[in-house]
Amino acid sequence: MLKRPAAAGMSSSMGPAKKQRLTKSIVKGYMFLSKDDLICKKNHLEVVQLLIDLRGAYQQLQVEYRDIEEELCDVDFETREYAEVIQKKISIHDFKEIVGSCFVKIRHDSLELVGKDVFLRWDAGANSFTVSGKYGVTAIACLE
Repeated sequence: MLKRPAAAGMSSSMGPAKKQRLTKSIVKGYMFLSKDDLICKKNHLEVVQLLIDLRGAYQQLQVEYRDIEEELCDVDFETREYAEVIQKKISIHDFKEIVGSCFVKIRHDSLELVGKDVFLRWDAGANSFTVSGKYGVTAIACLE
């Protein structure tokens, strides 16, 4: 019987390496939910829901009441049904009068809409508003 030469630093008493078994992954089933899925699965809200994606400075609002939608877009229901996407530029003061203050708490502070204008985009297919504009920490926003 031939012995294998011992590797450097290993004793010859260890013997040959055992075969490693293939193990199955611990996570068997998982479900991936996108941002749109989370919005669709939520119950209808009585107030405006704000979601902020920090990577793209993207904010999305979902509004239930049609009178708020009419005030924001200043468009009647009949014309809005035929138009798939409506875009409008509105001042931050008018936006805050209609919707109120929009802020999201982050680790040690909160983010708020800042800047002079807010861009609204109504998507009839998704039945949601997209609000884009500048946002930042409220302490810095007061200095501007």
